[in-house]
Amino acid sequence: MKKRDFLTERKNKLGEIAKAHSLNSILISDVDLIEYFIDCSVESSYLLFQKNKFTLFVHKMFQSDAKKVNNKYCKIEIISKPFFLAIKEFGFFFDRVGFYGESLTYSEVKNLITYFRNVDFIDVSSSINSLFEIADEEQIIRVKQTHKITKKVWGEIPKLLDEKITEFELSQAIAKLIRDFGAEKESFPVIVAFGNSTSNPHHIPTNKKLGNNKIVLIDFGVVFKGAKSDITRTMILSPSKKILAVKSFVDEALSVVESKIKAGIKVADLDLIACKVFQKENVENNFLHSLGHGLGIKVHQSPRISFQSKEELKANQIIAIEPGLYFENSFGVRNENNYLVTETGSINLSKY
Repeated sequence: MKKRDFLTERKNKLGEIAKAHSLNSILISDVDLIEYFIDCSVESSYLLFQKNKFTLFVHKMFQSDAKKVNNKYCKIEIISKPFFLAIKEFGFFFDRVGFYGESLTYSEVKNLITYFRNVDFIDVSSSINSLFEIADEEQIIRVKQTHKITKKVWGEIPKLLDEKITEFELSQAIAKLIRDFGAEKESFPVIVAFGNSTSNPHHIPTNKKLGNNKIVLIDFGVVFKGAKSDITRTMILSPSKKILAVKSFVDEALSVVESKIKAGIKVADLDLIACKVFQKENVENNFLHSLGHGLGIKVHQSPRISFQSKEELKANQIIAIEPGLYFENSFGVRNENNYLVTETGSINLSKY
């Protein structure tokens, strides 16, 4: 799909939201969403959609970044005043204005109310989320590219495993590889855990050395033109009967869930499928988090794959499935794959 086609399609869908809610305009401050709609990331900016076109308000400190915007639907306004004061002077806000409330701060909401007392503000977050939770053709192409990069990075990691390397040093080396292989940055701070640190699902890398630790857990993702990946791999460096057994439970859960992924299935059922595997082995209480999440322009987006969710999978959603088992102060095992959901099954994007 040509660049102008996917941007036109996204713009038109935003226009449909404005029409459905009888909105004069829609305000977006979320950096990921701004990039989604205009295909360029600009710091300290606000995107206003009005009359089927965009206006990007950029603080003068970042005007050089604004020059990278190449979108025929987007006009650039460089401002030096606070955004809400500047936009009031431009006279853009009137009647009913939609906003993406999931990213607005309390201070920003307060300013909206203060500066625009005669405007009705409507939170259209859920409607906008529904646009990007289903990946379009361009998004799928870019997510696939994130995995080409992720695969290259993963291929280099075993070469870095020296007994003197620390968790922090390895995390920084992975971050450098991510950029060296063509990504803009990491999707999130790289997680590296050695030994008993693996029992903490969101461990922050420390100066602990690899030494003779038997287990390594690595969780990272890359960003390519706004698209994101998110994978976890657990490496067993020295055989341990208990660790190998737990890894087999996690692998089985991942495999069984993968076989059930398809459009229409309830995400709660996927979570329960994984739990049944763990219940069979009497380790269900060591499964400490939900099974997974949506992935695309954000690392965590709809659907939330949990037994508490009422959502169903849809074709062309991209999801991360990450079963894990954690034994306090001992060790943990987590493996995470990314899948493109289809009508009849799924495509494993992270087969490496």
